[in-house]
Amino acid sequence: MEEITKSILRSVSSESSNAGDDLNKLQTELEKKLVEKKLLLILDDFWLQNYDDWSRLISPFGVGTTIVVTTRDKTVSSMVGTIPDYKLPTLSDDDCISILTQHALGAKDFSGHPNLGEFVVQIAKRCKGLPLAAKTIGGLLRNKVDIGKWKEILKSEIWNLPEERSNIFQALRLSYHHLPADLKRCFAYCALLPKDYEFTEEEIVLLWMAEGFLRVEATKQMKIWVMSTFKNLYKVAKDICFRVEGDKALNVSSHARHSSYIGGRKDRIKMFQVFYGKKGLRTFLPLKMPEGWRYISNQVLSELLPEFKYLRVFSLQGCYLTEFPNIIGDLVHLRYLNFSGTIIKTLPDSICKLYNLETLLLRGVLVLKSFLLK
Repeated sequence: MEEITKSILRSVSSESSNAGDDLNKLQTELEKKLVEKKLLLILDDFWLQNYDDWSRLISPFGVGTTIVVTTRDKTVSSMVGTIPDYKLPTLSDDDCISILTQHALGAKDFSGHPNLGEFVVQIAKRCKGLPLAAKTIGGLLRNKVDIGKWKEILKSEIWNLPEERSNIFQALRLSYHHLPADLKRCFAYCALLPKDYEFTEEEIVLLWMAEGFLRVEATKQMKIWVMSTFKNLYKVAKDICFRVEGDKALNVSSHARHSSYIGGRKDRIKMFQVFYGKKGLRTFLPLKMPEGWRYISNQVLSELLPEFKYLRVFSLQGCYLTEFPNIIGDLVHLRYLNFSGTIIKTLPDSICKLYNLETLLLRGVLVLKSFLLK
């Protein structure tokens, strides 16, 4: 919600905001900007499903605001609507052909490549009238005029997998299936993040770098990929990495490498018993709560950290943490360490032993007394 509110603020005012990521301050500032003003707000491809979050998001807007929402989710439509929603019909096969050829061949139709006509028509039918599916497959076949490639896409077994929400997933699976190996790893890693979790482009790129998925000099190229491809592919990621949510105890494979979890306000030792013995874990990523502090005791950290000798990514973002065990210096493979949003006062001297550390995040840490790199 913070990012949406920031975006709206930027669109209604040329002045920069000093509210940071504080939603209350952002909304207060937005409300002041909108006094005696009319606003047409369009939220395109909207996925927020929580009614309380929706109510809070729109709280700064008064009677002069009209909000138009586009979404592919019926739950979202029924939640936000004050008038009956308008359901767009699916496209005709001819329209799908037009979109497919535009993105694949750079033309309005396949007249310039009559040998591909049969495959264009059949693939367009497989898209079932969904423009994103036609666009995605068209991008996959961009500038490919070899019949063999079109036949490979048409005959792919992925089309025959059980449907989930719609046929669009088959098209997106195909896009994932044909990604280069390095991009596949980056995309699969995103399964660590739960549905509707908000993060920035920079955050995910730093995590990818820490895991060794991309070279530092390749960051610019990866950012371009994030913007053009990630939005369409993110919804496909399922069950690639494990996740621990709330107080649920899961049977985690001893071979697990990446973990994220959303904990409660106070996370005690019992919550983390599932991680004991997972010597090969490389990612331990407690996800930030939307509001308030998350508490992790020093006892938990002191008992848990010796289990993670090969850890590369460790985050305590948003934890009510004033100090940190010196044992952190034993995690010599650590590349990413995030203390942002904590109230940590000093960093342990042993942090200087982390010779592989690439990223140390201290955003919003206001009471850090001293930090000396030796």
